[in-house]
Amino acid sequence: MIETAIVLKSYFPLQPRLVLLNNANERLDGVLPTNLGQRLRPGYVISYHRLNQRLFAKLHAVELASVPGISNCEQLLFWQQILEICLELIPTGAFSPGVFELLMSINNHFSNYSSSQRHLLICYLLSLCGFYPEVDQENLEYARLVSRLTVQPGFDFKNFEDNHKIENFLHYWIKQFVEQNSSNQLNFLLRTI
Repeated sequence: MIETAIVLKSYFPLQPRLVLLNNANERLDGVLPTNLGQRLRPGYVISYHRLNQRLFAKLHAVELASVPGISNCEQLLFWQQILEICLELIPTGAFSPGVFELLMSINNHFSNYSSSQRHLLICYLLSLCGFYPEVDQENLEYARLVSRLTVQPGFDFKNFEDNHKIENFLHYWIKQFVEQNSSNQLNFLLRTI
């Protein structure tokens, strides 16, 4: 069976190994039989046959399906941050429903997201990975609004309009995550957003 995946990390040239998030929303490590991995970068979409069902899967018939349509440094930095968040939050072998679809949506429709749109995307990603903020009465209305927005079928983050109060809530959500997370790499990433 042919699978599709987004490359989260490449260990080339040191090892013929990739970290992938596949279309079944499973994170796995893939071992390549050739030097194809030298051309594969984080964010690239590949198709392949998996020869075994182990966490270190042997990949066969690997083909490059697409590369992100990134046109500037800000988009590249944001894409790298999204991939690093996935790498840090999704353990090998774990399934994270909805994450692959979100990444493909970002990958297929790259645009210049506003600061609020980027924060909303990150908060949505955090929620897909199982992190929700502790919400007091003051922020309950915004938490419900963000939840409603992100579960709408076909919701386009580009159509999210900046709102100072919602932006403050999104900052609160990310800040709370940073304070509760022990990963220095992830804390650094989220502080730069």
